[in-house]
Formats: sequence, structure tokens, C-alpha cells
Amino acid sequence: MHWYTAHGLCFASELAFPNLPSCSRREADVTICFGQVDALRDCAPPIAEGNNFCITREGAFIFQEGVCSLLMRGGREIIIESQSGVDHTTLSALILDFIGTLLHQRGLFVLHASALLVGGGAVAFMGKSGLGKSTLALTLYLRGCPVISDDIISVDLAGDFPRVIPAYPELNVWPETLTALSNDPSSFERVRPASEKRIVPTSELFVQHPLPLRRIYLLTEGEITRIESLAPREATFALVEHSYRPELSEGSSPAIHLFQCAQLARIIPVRCVKIHRTPDSIDTLAQLVEADARGTFSQASPG
Repeated sequence: MHWYTAHGLCFASELAFPNLPSCSRREADVTICFGQVDALRDCAPPIAEGNNFCITREGAFIFQEGVCSLLMRGGREIIIESQSGVDHTTLSALILDFIGTLLHQRGLFVLHASALLVGGGAVAFMGKSGLGKSTLALTLYLRGCPVISDDIISVDLAGDFPRVIPAYPELNVWPETLTALSNDPSSFERVRPASEKRIVPTSELFVQHPLPLRRIYLLTEGEITRIESLAPREATFALVEHSYRPELSEGSSPAIHLFQCAQLARIIPVRCVKIHRTPDSIDTLAQLVEADARGTFSQASPG
């Protein structure tokens, strides 16, 4: 059995996760094992279903054709039924891609976003694919901003102030992002054998403990690079669009999810980042974000 830590949890796993930090605590919050998944799915009537998932009373079933079937239940167990010949690196990467389902089952609010420590506080970056979230995150990291989480962030809404829970120390970026920032993509491992994305280790600058979430940035395209505020209604629906699908968790509902998004938009400023693409736009954007964040956090309460 392997022991790992990620998203504030201790994982006891039959499957190896080469990029996850080891967990010294031998008290599992989540177990990961191989077993029969498809047979369980066939025996349980669906509550909700889509192209690659099915919710039943057993839990959340997720399928990847030609790779594996997964069952995540109760926020405490992941069962894997893999196809013949699928390598374990592909399996571990796939589970991390869908770990938001498990986090959602544990009652956390999950955003498709990246989070870093910028200007003394935790900030999140969300936006549609291709707008440069990974490039911005890597640029800020290279400028000395510690990483909290990449691609999926979990937010604890239970306390007095929303807190971001650290994931694990890496950024996953495209080769062109590395090339644009004067790095050789061939010197970085692939996320999985069939993927072009590369792993950038961030152990040197990685946040170890949950931090209050101070600001959320929504990346969009614009005629000039600038940052502006979003009205609460716009912010709410931006959070709905970029948060993890509530139908992937038992006991959730669109109404509860909408309320959580509205609550978060009321507490946390959501800013729209308009990006005009030029050769130096990412450096300009990184400087703008750092300046904007410092202005916010100098006036914010400790939390």
C-alpha cells in the first residue's frame, strides 16, 4: 500500500502516484484500490447520468473508454477497474483529473481554476481553455509566487471565511507555454504517456496549509490588457460556469450549488481580467495581477 497526501487528505492507495508527496500519517481519509466497478454500476439504477458519468446510490461512476471505470463513493473510497494493458501512469493522472468528484462528495466547493499565493493572499484564476491560465500561473510562479493548486481547487466554505486547500506541488502546462517562457519542454516529464502536457514541479515554492481565499480572477479576451470588477450577479454566474458539476455528487442539487456560488461572490471579490494578446502580454498581465492583489490584501483583514 502506498501513502500520499493531496488536497489536505491522506490517501492509502494500491495504485502508485509518482508525483504526489508521501504521507507520514498512517490514517487514511481516502482508500484507492482495484476492483469490480462495471458490475456494481449495472446493478444500481441511475439517479443522474451523462456521457462519461453515472450517479447511483452506490456513488459516482466515471468511465474513460479504453482506459478504466472508476467508482467514487462517500468521499472516502475510489475503486478502479482498468482495461488490459493500460499503464499505471495513465490511471493515476486520470484519477487526479477527476478528483474534484471526490472532493465534492466531501462537502467542498470545487472550482476549475488554479490558485497561487500572490501579494500575501490566496488568489484563484479561472477561465475557458486556451486563455492562458497555465501560462499566467507558471509566470507568477517563476516570479516567486508559491503554488497552492493547479487546474482544480477545493474551497472550504464551512468556516468564517472561505479557505483554499493546497493540492500537490506541480503545474501542468503545454509545451508552447514552456517554450514561451524560455524553457525546453523535453526536459519535463509528460503528465501521461499520451499527453503533450508537461509537469513542472513546484516543491520549492508550495503552500503547505489552507489559506483564506482573497480574490478570484476571471480570464477573458479584450482589446487592451486590464483588470476590472464584476458585478455580484455576473460573478455568481461565472462561478457557476467554472465550478465542478454538482450532478457528480450524491446529495447535491443545482439550487444548493447556485446558493454557494452567490455566497462566494458576495464574500470574495471577483475580477475580470481582459487579455490583449501581444508578445509581452503575459508579463504585463502578471505585473497587473500582482499590483492588484497587493492593493487588495493591504486593506484586507487577516482572516
